[in-house]
Amino acid sequence: MDSCFEYEMSDIEIEDPDMIYAYPGNKIAPGGYIWVFPKDDDRANVGVGVSGEKGKTAKYYLDRFIKSRQGLNKGSILEVNVGCIPLGDSLKELVKDNLMVVGDAARQVNPIHAGGVHNAMLAGKLAGSTAAETIDLEDLGILKRYELEWNSSKGRQLERILRMRYFMEKLRDDDMDYLAKFLDGDDLIRVSEGEWGVALKKMAKHPRFLKLLKNFL
Repeated sequence: MDSCFEYEMSDIEIEDPDMIYAYPGNKIAPGGYIWVFPKDDDRANVGVGVSGEKGKTAKYYLDRFIKSRQGLNKGSILEVNVGCIPLGDSLKELVKDNLMVVGDAARQVNPIHAGGVHNAMLAGKLAGSTAAETIDLEDLGILKRYELEWNSSKGRQLERILRMRYFMEKLRDDDMDYLAKFLDGDDLIRVSEGEWGVALKKMAKHPRFLKLLKNFL
């Protein structure tokens, strides 16, 4: 479970409003990352997600980051949003009797970037169509199809992404800096979606990563 804290801020300096910014690191946001998601030229959602196992609060890490950034530390706070994000293995049992779970309730969250809206929409569409057929045919057994179809497709993808998260949690900050030198944006997107073949080939060229990858694979 990651602990999250976010400000909507205005009157801030944003280098490129068409970009989203993510700042990972064990010191800056252990077990997660800080984000700046621009909403306008001088307005953005600025937040952090950190591992719930760490001693400091999410607010502590976010306030410290904002204070250290000249473009942010004079901004105004318009809104505060807090909460937690369920990470780790997705629930394998998604259906019980006449009940189906989707979204955060089913832990259908990307374990790397913690995004869950897209997955919840996919699961909701699948659950909804399954529920409609169940009602039409008056057969509760049909509901299990939602669980089977999800676990055999998107569920497997989330399992691959979770394995990569476990690997990334072992990286030091200097390892992350090194990775950033030869992994471009497309590589990072592929990794976050469970397609890590290209990234693994590049990591394998570095002795330290070879040792980590041996345990990981």
